[in-house]
Amino acid sequence: AQEEEPAIAQISNKRVNAECKLLNLIIKNKRFIKTAEEAFKPEDYSTPVHRAIAARIYAGRENGVQIDPAVIISDFSGDAIKEASDVFYNMEVYDDDERVLHELINNIKLEQVRQEIATEQDPQKLLELLEMQKVLGRKNE
Repeated sequence: AQEEEPAIAQISNKRVNAECKLLNLIIKNKRFIKTAEEAFKPEDYSTPVHRAIAARIYAGRENGVQIDPAVIISDFSGDAIKEASDVFYNMEVYDDDERVLHELINNIKLEQVRQEIATEQDPQKLLELLEMQKVLGRKNE
């Protein structure tokens, strides 16, 4: 059975944008790949394009393969080409890449928790998610 995609409306733009920035940051700073990989498996990313790019980056790190944006982008077609290009050609420059790395990871986790809260039915699990949201929100202050 194929895994069901979350409805686009359920995936926040904040999360998608943060994932795009995180993938771009780890491409520019290879030393951050392991940190990102420890935080998120490829399947944790919200879009099929982000999942595929993360899988290629992580596999490249493990195998010592150089990341070639043109080769990865060529794997996509249609609208996915633009989404993949946005990951590789984001030209944002940060004063402190390591701080931004940790902020992006935290923001993505916070958005994941918010998405889970919106659909959770189990009261106990909902309380756990609300507590997790509070902790992640404090890290952003």
